[in-house]
Amino acid sequence: MNLQHLYYFQKLSELQHYSQTATALNVSQSNLSYAISSLEKELGAQLFEKKGRNVQLTGDGELFLEYVNRALSELETGRDVVQTISAQNRSAVRLAAFRIQAAYELVEGFRNKNEDSNIRFFVHHKKSIAILRDLKNKKIDVGICSYRKTDTALEFMPIIRQHLVALMHAEHPLADKTELDLREIARYPVVIPNGSSDGMYRQIIGLFDAIGEKPLQYSDADFVSAAAFLASKNFGIALVINNPVLKNFNVRIIPVTNPKADFHLYLTYAKDLWHSQAVRVFLDYAKSCAHTMSV
Repeated sequence: MNLQHLYYFQKLSELQHYSQTATALNVSQSNLSYAISSLEKELGAQLFEKKGRNVQLTGDGELFLEYVNRALSELETGRDVVQTISAQNRSAVRLAAFRIQAAYELVEGFRNKNEDSNIRFFVHHKKSIAILRDLKNKKIDVGICSYRKTDTALEFMPIIRQHLVALMHAEHPLADKTELDLREIARYPVVIPNGSSDGMYRQIIGLFDAIGEKPLQYSDADFVSAAAFLASKNFGIALVINNPVLKNFNVRIIPVTNPKADFHLYLTYAKDLWHSQAVRVFLDYAKSCAHTMSV
């Protein structure tokens, strides 16, 4: 059923005159007659009958008009809703980050550089695995997360360099050091965050394997905060990625400089997906920040 024919039918029902309706619709009278005839043929019912120089709806026509009015009203409502949401999305960026500080710094940096921009940001704090899933399901536009080599539909660009640090009680034998070698740390009990650290646990254990060392003993904790708490109680040395939150704990924070290890967060987005102008502008800015940010 032709949508345009339905609009023709609705207008003719209102004006009840072929010539006036054709003029109002800016179509020829023959085109209008063809549209109504096509509808009647498709429905197997007569929709109009003559009344002098005018036409009027038949009983079938009146019944059909109820459904046409309802259908066209719903379509127009749907059109308005989609256009409104689309306009909003064109000026919005949906961003999710494993490290919320990274998202904050990127957004604030963008706003400072583009003071006249009307782009709105919706920022979410999620684990990397959830970010990658939401990117593929088109629930977000941009992610800042760990790298996953199996996700070939996504683009990964290292954007933020992260630093491994050791947390320990002020009375720990290594607490006076200004930097640490992992071989020194291996002589003591170690706490490594697992779970919320999104793959960092495996990377840190891999560093010990690479130098042929194993900690005296090690424990894992679900969250970085739990590892920091244990370190503050002199339970062991916590090995974590440096984080501003760590300053809230009563611990010494000492950089681990050997072996040298690269820990990165990646700017991530769908490779072949259409992106709005707002998203493209933000991505260009974020790419320009690659390797310059450190959190």
